Amino acid sequence: ILFLSADTGGGHRASAEALAIQFQNLHPRTTYNLFDIWSDAPTYWPYSTLTETYTSASATPWKWRALYHVTNKELNQRFYNAHSCLMNEGLVRSRMVELGLDRPDCVVSVHPTMNYLPLRSIRKISEELDRHIPFFTVVTDFGSGHLT
Repeated sequence: ILFLSADTGGGHRASAEALAIQFQNLHPRTTYNLFDIWSDAPTYWPYSTLTETYTSASATPWKWRALYHVTNKELNQRFYNAHSCLMNEGLVRSRMVELGLDRPDCVVSVHPTMNYLPLRSIRKISEELDRHIPFFTVVTDFGSGHLT
């Protein structure tokens, strides 16, 4: 199982680790990997600063509120998704291959920014392997959902 998370201080990695342990308790032969596309792979600016920006904003309520509302627009999300794929998909995919994470049986995302780009990459990998790779998102944040 490939768990996608982000070290942004919101407990996402802890959620992924708890899920992984539970999978291993229920299915002892289960193996898992944790992967943070914004920290574990080389990415271009501004994506290379997402973890620090997110951590800083979440520590300051007014910054967090402003960032949330400015980025929670459909046009912004379309641009972000297209731009992040254009700029980073090759880098992230190469890093996944390098780390041996390019053939998961299942992908579980526990962070909202870990959906569009990884899902697109996993679809391509599925096509290349000629097998379906399920992709799940676990919502770990209380409150209203962000468009990511």
